Amino acid sequence: MDIEKKAEIAGRVLIWVSAPFIIILDTLAGMGMLWIWPLVFVLPVLAVLHIAALFRKRRDV
Repeated sequence: MDIEKKAEIAGRVLIWVSAPFIIILDTLAGMGMLWIWPLVFVLPVLAVLHIAALFRKRRDV
């Protein structure tokens, strides 16, 4: 399996694994735990940056 395929799989896993955490963190933040809000924003940003890096690498090849 080549590196691009592994990176693509890792990106998909990152999205599917982070989604439940985002929902849970959002629920906790709604219950008054406002210190969790930075995590709610950081996880999706990391996922988007990872996917952007995949497309950039694919374009460079």
